[in-house]
Amino acid sequence: MEVFYKPYRNNDTVLIALYDEAFTHKKILRNYPILLKESLRVMRTERLKTLDALHVSLAVHHGCGQFVTADADFKRLAALPALWINLSRAV
Repeated sequence: MEVFYKPYRNNDTVLIALYDEAFTHKKILRNYPILLKESLRVMRTERLKTLDALHVSLAVHHGCGQFVTADADFKRLAALPALWINLSRAV
């Protein structure tokens, strides 16, 4: 949902289509109450916003091998390897 905000706001149909294609390979992850507490620890150690910390906690809990993001706040993520996509240079 977060990645679609800007493309929809800007009516960027090309980027929306690219995201749609990327998300056809998604895996839906279940949430667990213990993750709320874990996300507080991640928020502190990674210096992330609350929702961002929850995303990282979910990914770590489910054994994700990489965190793919266009959010610069994740560039130096220590909890798991991050693939940061710089959209400022995107065509």
